[in-house]
Amino acid sequence: MKNVDLIFLLFFLLALFLPVSISLSEGLYFLILLIFIYKKVMKKQNFKCSFPHPGIFAIYILFPLISFFNSSDILKSTIWYKRHIYFLLLTIVTPLAKNTLQEKEKLLKAYLLGATVSSLYAILQVFFGLRLQKPFNPSTYYTFASGFLSHPLTYSETTSFAIVISLFLLFSNESKKKPVIYLVAFSTNMLGLIFSREKMPLIATIIIVLLFITNMLFQKQNRNKAITILILLAFIAIILPDKGKILWRFNKNKVNLSLNERLKIWRQGIEDFKHHPVAGIGFGNFKIVIKKWNNKGEQTLFHAHNNLIEVLATTGLAGLLAFLLFHITIFYEVTKSIVKERKNLFFITILSIFSLYHLEGLSECTFKDTELNLQIIFFLSLFFVYKCLHKENKHATCKEK
Repeated sequence: MKNVDLIFLLFFLLALFLPVSISLSEGLYFLILLIFIYKKVMKKQNFKCSFPHPGIFAIYILFPLISFFNSSDILKSTIWYKRHIYFLLLTIVTPLAKNTLQEKEKLLKAYLLGATVSSLYAILQVFFGLRLQKPFNPSTYYTFASGFLSHPLTYSETTSFAIVISLFLLFSNESKKKPVIYLVAFSTNMLGLIFSREKMPLIATIIIVLLFITNMLFQKQNRNKAITILILLAFIAIILPDKGKILWRFNKNKVNLSLNERLKIWRQGIEDFKHHPVAGIGFGNFKIVIKKWNNKGEQTLFHAHNNLIEVLATTGLAGLLAFLLFHITIFYEVTKSIVKERKNLFFITILSIFSLYHLEGLSECTFKDTELNLQIIFFLSLFFVYKCLHKENKHATCKEK
């Protein structure tokens, strides 16, 4: 088997298992790493196609280490940092991903397939909860519909990416052959997301989907498909079974309680920042003891339920600036690519996925979620290699020497 074939197979399997299993995903990333080392050391190939701003990337990888000086729990900081350095894979996966450039739609289909199978399982958890892993219990704070992933929140965020990908495939030229398949995938993942009963991912997904569809409404060739999606969303809202239980967390009392608890957590983060404004209290060292949502006992939270406040509290102003610099750079690169090519649906899709990641991070710590970040690394790798090698963006540094 040729190296290109092997690499594509690994990327295909990685795309398939990212929304299903973190263990398999980490194993596949490890194999890709070994191939990268082999090609770089044994074959002496110099890969140049990676994150276009190495200085900014280095700052992002290293900034949490400054906070270790103030860390009261070095072990906790080390565990969090282990998750953080997964982003080093971005510089490894991207150059190898160039061999899969012409197959990016197949990779996105594989991801959509894995996510859709997970959503089917999540939907079954609703209707046959007593027979599956997590029975339906409306009085339980943590919900049952998590697909094959570790937590309903991670599942719902993953599903939001899959929903955007289903729209990309639906509106791409290839969708003329099988639009029904992508409509079914969109509906299945949307139902799975709703059944996870996670608030922010659902709100963020609806916002991004409406923006995506609005953009399509202005394109004559896509207008009918866009209207179909809007009708489908309305139909799902109408036929949704047992709305009171499924949308339980959107109950006014639950929303108020959740918001009050969030405010308490965020205030704690600000207080932590005031104690160590430059370097923070130590990466991963955020901790607050609060009463459980059902008012029985107490619960210790180990993150600030907000990316920016978490980074500010645990790594200080230095860390926040490094975090913002890295992620704003990515937004800039993607947005610049869209401006250059307004009709490039792939760039719009990546921007939508990255926006979801940060919208959901307004009430959660998406940047500390290993499962989620492995997916983001995969999508960004496809973006940077496509941007790098695309006809409008060719540059000598993009080529393998």
